[in-house]
Amino acid sequence: MRYNNNKKIEFLRLNKGVGVMKTNNKVLELEISHYKELSQHIKALQAEQEKLRNKLVKEYFGKHEQYADKNGTVLASYVTSIMHVFSSTDFKHDHPHIYADYTREQEVHTFLVK
Repeated sequence: MRYNNNKKIEFLRLNKGVGVMKTNNKVLELEISHYKELSQHIKALQAEQEKLRNKLVKEYFGKHEQYADKNGTVLASYVTSIMHVFSSTDFKHDHPHIYADYTREQEVHTFLVK
């Protein structure tokens, strides 16, 4: 146990030695709660955006690739294009020794709110 800004902080150890901080910091709890609310709102907006996108594509872009206003300014377009992508899964399967030569470990940080 230690003190930070006159607040009692307790560290717990999980299975892999990862520290968990327990504190009675109400500001932190409110900010995490606000973060969760924003995340939920963003997900709802993204779902609404995807639904509207699908509707626009289905109803208006069947025969035309672009729509413009009366001045000729393009407002939206929906075009098909060809893209070449590298399949690392297939490459790893077919050439594991070469794949191993070009992979490296990388430390990443993940922020999760439960």
